Amino acid sequence: MKINKTIFLAFCLVIANVSNVLSQAPPDPRPDPPGQETPLDTNLLILLAAGLIFGTVVIYKNKMKKASM
Repeated sequence: MKINKTIFLAFCLVIANVSNVLSQAPPDPRPDPPGQETPLDTNLLILLAAGLIFGTVVIYKNKMKKASM
């Protein structure tokens, strides 16, 4: 019975998301002007630094966990 509920919930979520995606208007075919920055360009260094710190912490924790075994 639990599998049927899970499948039904997954089916409903997929149908809801598909109908939401298909109901959106198509994007503007004109490209952005060449000098215009995107939001990712302004904070790219912060994003890279955060990823480097996060990766270092994860690797350090995994090494500590393996060393304690």
